[in-house]
Amino acid sequence: MERNQPLNLSMLFDFYEMTMANGYFQSGKKDQICYFDVFFRSVPDGGGFAIAAGLELLFALGSGFLLRMFTDDPAMIALASRLLVIDIALEVGRAANLVFGQALKTSGDALFTTVIAVIFMYLCMVGGTWFFGIHLGWMAVGAYVGLASDECIRAVCMALRWRSGKWRTKGFIQRESAQ
Repeated sequence: MERNQPLNLSMLFDFYEMTMANGYFQSGKKDQICYFDVFFRSVPDGGGFAIAAGLELLFALGSGFLLRMFTDDPAMIALASRLLVIDIALEVGRAANLVFGQALKTSGDALFTTVIAVIFMYLCMVGGTWFFGIHLGWMAVGAYVGLASDECIRAVCMALRWRSGKWRTKGFIQRESAQ
């Protein structure tokens, strides 16, 4: 779609402000002075990212205690503790992938998500596992770094694609143009 008109900068302010101003206007308080803050009062994404990061952080911090319920082997506890620290990034990336990836697929932009998944799963999971796990000798920790980098890089790609708005042109149903 080609833009024939110059960008109207007045349309770039937050829609929230318009919604709140409209609410005040409709309730007869148009002349009342009010202030809006920039803090959120509830977790904006339903809590997915906060829950994923929070739980993983708790597991990582409590790994010494938690892992002793399953084993007394200090080498295994040290390894699993390192993996749980890496798992913080992995789970935040996975939560973002689930949110943005499914939103893109649902809007009809499934080809982008599939191509990005194939490319970065191969580069990060296979290449990262080889580089970090075998080449650098990190073994299981290296494989987990490769896995976490795949999830995080794909999450960034999906979020950038969502923000770009290109998914709007990929719908399954063709919209009729207004004539």
